[in-house]
Amino acid sequence: MKELKIFITITIIIIALVSLPVFLMQELKDEMQIQIDELKAQIQGNEAPDVDSYIADLQEQIDAIRDDLTVMHAEPTPTIEPTPTPEPFECDKELLKVVQLEAGYSGGYDCYLAIASVVFNQLENGYWGDNLHEVLSRPFNFSVYDYNHDWILADKCKQACIDATNGKRYFSDDVYFFRTESSYKAMRNKSDYEVVLVKWGIVFMRHAK
Repeated sequence: MKELKIFITITIIIIALVSLPVFLMQELKDEMQIQIDELKAQIQGNEAPDVDSYIADLQEQIDAIRDDLTVMHAEPTPTIEPTPTPEPFECDKELLKVVQLEAGYSGGYDCYLAIASVVFNQLENGYWGDNLHEVLSRPFNFSVYDYNHDWILADKCKQACIDATNGKRYFSDDVYFFRTESSYKAMRNKSDYEVVLVKWGIVFMRHAK
């Protein structure tokens, strides 16, 4: 019986070191009880207990339960959410119309940006309106606003309007006016304005200092 006590002592030490949850500890105890019963039978039959085989079988059971624990407590694989496709930028349609028709089709990107800059300078000043619609539809401000026929939007015009909406400017923030060259020549109050630029058949102005 001395050998059995040694085996039982070894078993208790191994259980203490494993520190498994209760339900897995019970599973391990059940398996060990089978091993102990087999050892008792060997001792009672005067057979020499196979200690090495007993410990190897016990270690195999412990390793199997540890593997189960590893799977149970493994961190879940994070789900990678697909990056949402950004919505295409929708520029103000009234702005596109006014800038396109005021600039025409021969001036190019800089001409479109210059017209859009005047629009946003007026908006940021606040005198002409509190939003784009009020500025663009203000009576006698942009004659093309009421144009009701078909027109074609140039890609460069759209890009210039997007850039202006995002803060890009062709002029400083005090350039509020423009006229065609022929319209400027007919003006009677030219002294009230300072010409900033004459280009693309358009005269850009600020208030005279």
